[in-house]
Amino acid sequence: MGYILKNQPSTAASARRRFAAFIALAGLVLTIAQIGYISRTGSALCLNSGCLVVENLVRLPPVFFNLAGAFFFLVIFIFTQLAKRNYGGDGFPSRAVGTLLLLAMAVEGVLLFFQMQISRAWCSYCLVIFACIFLLNLSLGWRQFMHGIMLLAAVITVSASLNYASSPDMSNSGRGSCGEIVRPNSAMQMRLYFSAACPHCEEVIASLDKDFSCQLGFYPLDRTPELRVPGLRQNPHYDTAINHALLRGLGLSEVPVLMTQGQGETRIITGKDAILAFFKRYCLASPPAAGQSPPANVPAAISPPAAAEEESCSGEQAAAPNAVIFDPLKNDSEESCQIDTTCSPPPATGPRR
Repeated sequence: MGYILKNQPSTAASARRRFAAFIALAGLVLTIAQIGYISRTGSALCLNSGCLVVENLVRLPPVFFNLAGAFFFLVIFIFTQLAKRNYGGDGFPSRAVGTLLLLAMAVEGVLLFFQMQISRAWCSYCLVIFACIFLLNLSLGWRQFMHGIMLLAAVITVSASLNYASSPDMSNSGRGSCGEIVRPNSAMQMRLYFSAACPHCEEVIASLDKDFSCQLGFYPLDRTPELRVPGLRQNPHYDTAINHALLRGLGLSEVPVLMTQGQGETRIITGKDAILAFFKRYCLASPPAAGQSPPANVPAAISPPAAAEEESCSGEQAAAPNAVIFDPLKNDSEESCQIDTTCSPPPATGPRR
């Protein structure tokens, strides 16, 4: 009888094991529900638009991550049930749970850094999963918890020391675009990033008329009233968080911004006057013939001044090597507006109603 009583798990260990089993079961149910929702609707269920931003920037489908998560929580739940005698001790189930949870903390460190520095948007569903793993580590005791925190911090620190810059991908243009001027014979793909609170953006959009010969997509940073642009095909279903994430990833903090794709190089033109000069030269004349390469160089009229090589009024810019940024013609506030701010009252009349 003394031997049996001596080898019974403590009350605290039993409580921690039951708590861990509950968290693991909750994580399993959550991931399975997400898999079912994705299978039914084709997109993940999330409380904010951050999930859509993250989903748009990763290569693997979201169902893959949820299948891996469901398997992980199932294994943790089984092992916590097997560790009834010595939960958090030296038994194999307890050691296996501890090792798996440390690996999970390392993976979460990568995902947290991705949301902080790459997507620049927080995924609420991802944070719930992280909370489950955080609590599971805590259930194994303070030693396991501190090891997990140190591993998490180490992964985030190492990730922050690496350069993840990449060229902006203009191939997937549907989710962030509120509309597009379609010109089948145009050899250029262009995007205009703008804000409803930016009068300089208003002037750029107001310059677009029926003689505009380039294909241009409109990528707003906020929900905007219907645009009144000749030949525009409206898209009422768009997500502005994706546009924010892309500009922030390039280190751009002001609008308007024009991106053009051609000959394997992405050219980024910032500032109202520079964009209008580009339109005047390439889009208000005869468009390039189909199959003809777009111009190799940005015209001298919109080339950056010598002083702009050091720093532009948009602040520090961290574009990829094959993404060339041309700064505003003037280093003042007459061409651009800071993102998420109203730099001056918008004009009374404009291209929107």
